[in-house]
Amino acid sequence: MSIYELMNGAIYNNDLLEAANKLFDFTEKALLEKNKGTIVKVFYEKLIQYSLGDYIWEPSTDNYKIYSGKSAISKFMYLSMPRKETPVKTLKKIRELSLQIQNDFYSPIGEAISKNKVQKIMSYLIAKYNFADKVFVDKPAIICLLEYSNKNYNSECLVLKTDSSLSQHFFLYHLNHNCNVNPIAVFFHELGHALHARYSGSLDVIPSNIILLLKRTCMPKIEELPDYQKAEILADVFSMGLMFESAYEKYDCFTTIHADDKKVFKLMVEKILNTMN
Repeated sequence: MSIYELMNGAIYNNDLLEAANKLFDFTEKALLEKNKGTIVKVFYEKLIQYSLGDYIWEPSTDNYKIYSGKSAISKFMYLSMPRKETPVKTLKKIRELSLQIQNDFYSPIGEAISKNKVQKIMSYLIAKYNFADKVFVDKPAIICLLEYSNKNYNSECLVLKTDSSLSQHFFLYHLNHNCNVNPIAVFFHELGHALHARYSGSLDVIPSNIILLLKRTCMPKIEELPDYQKAEILADVFSMGLMFESAYEKYDCFTTIHADDKKVFKLMVEKILNTMN
């Protein structure tokens, strides 16, 4: 099979695991070719054109777009790709990605959130807080619904930052063996990450004012935790605030957190959103 047949098999594929397998074969063969630079250039050009055509050209008035099926797979592939470096380094990183996908993903196990439910949640948050316009201010969020389970995660929020823009995109999977929460709560958790990123400019920046507030209210030892755990807690806190006193409150799995504290979380979320343009 030629290098370009393998390339096309990786890009134009309706099955994520098969695409990853083709991607591995493509990189193995490409690393043996003399014209690696041209091959990498053509690969990224084809991938961008195929993956982002509808995202770029189809209008969106809500600052987010939901994708499923092959559209979700192609966007996941594009958003997961490493940034281009030298041809050899780029191909090796693409090969690592192909192996990671093959290792981490498998046939769906548990429940998954539906496109209709995502749409309803976003409609509620837009009506209540103008959420999408405030949080996804630079680029419309891509929400990918993937028909797979992941052994490590039930969902992910990908934050991409340049000097001039910040974008947040979501990968929502079927629940795996290690989870007994509702997929709706999982989505709210990722929205919490997106809100954190928009507020702080990065998930790596932990807002000290919010940590201090949580310390004084219900989490006296939160300052002792490493930053990556603080970021997860902030996503949970923001998700509880977004769900509190709404139709989605019943999906909140943090039953041991007192309602008075969740009311504080709600006021915190409202204050954060009110400070955004």
